Amino acid sequence: MSEKVFLSYAVQDSELARSLARQLADAGAEVDVFDLKSSVTPDDDVRSAIKAAMDAASTVVILASPHGENSQWVNYEAGLADALGKNLVLVAMPGKARSLLVDRLAGSARVFEVDQRGRLPQSFCGALSG
Repeated sequence: MSEKVFLSYAVQDSELARSLARQLADAGAEVDVFDLKSSVTPDDDVRSAIKAAMDAASTVVILASPHGENSQWVNYEAGLADALGKNLVLVAMPGKARSLLVDRLAGSARVFEVDQRGRLPQSFCGALSG
């Protein structure tokens, strides 16, 4: 698998996002974890930088956590990915109420739930190739 993945997450979920990025990389994906501090200079337009990174990705993975649901940037990135027709994959949290992000994008995205340790199911990697 040689998929380029844009990973969207709320800053409060950074640890889980790093874990997901490692799991994706271990499966052979090239993961672009967009970080404002390292990806954007003060002169850059943030939305343009996000769109450029997303355009370069074949798949957008959204960490659909309670923090992500309340993040303007995660919601922006989810909407942009949907509007661009990207292969969209949502990662839901275990044992939590169904996220509004999941409800809103269920028709155009595949949804996977991480286990209690934050591990992705084996079937997840197949979702990356569309």
